[in-house]
Amino acid sequence: AEYMGVAFQIMTANTNQPTEIDREKVCPLLLRLFVRVGGHRRAEEFENLELKLKRKQLEEICIHTWKDATLREITDLIREVNVDIQSQPALLSFALVFPGKYGALRMQEMGTCWSIPHAQPTEHENKTLAQLKFQTGDLIDISVSFPGRDRPRQNAGREQNREHRDNTREGNRDHREVRDGARDARDGRREGTRDGGRDGMREGREGREGREGREGR
Repeated sequence: AEYMGVAFQIMTANTNQPTEIDREKVCPLLLRLFVRVGGHRRAEEFENLELKLKRKQLEEICIHTWKDATLREITDLIREVNVDIQSQPALLSFALVFPGKYGALRMQEMGTCWSIPHAQPTEHENKTLAQLKFQTGDLIDISVSFPGRDRPRQNAGREQNREHRDNTREGNRDHREVRDGARDARDGRREGTRDGGRDGMREGREGREGREGREGR
């Protein structure tokens, strides 16, 4: 097909092939990206967007690209300006934000892409914006996670739990030793009292017998 002298190919409903765009002749579109470490935002968080941007409640990355841009290509552009994903592998999850049938904003998952080319690429990283149903004017919310960094945290948590259990076990053992020592001391006092009482009774009996003997003389 041809429009305004520019040749392009229209993707039909029966094919999953990307639209071919002559980037030398077709003007790029503005892509508005919102990147955050952690989970995705809710769709309603993008309401009153310009006011929130003015108040710096949201941070935006704007790039100019075409609908045949892939998630891999977009991710590489994000990595150039986002320091969080420059030094370590991160997984980026993309979601469209667009007005629904009745005007309320909706979100729809697009796919994921590693920040650095990975030995096991994701299913969607070579998909284009057009294939992922992007339309001009849509926003893209991007959630960043660090699978490699989260695993050591889990291991550290397990080590802390193990150390806590060991400390608790040691504390219980010390408590038992103190309790056993107190019991031994109590038994010792009881034995001492019992022996002292028997000796006192014996001495008293012997004293009475001595007095009675003297009185008999």
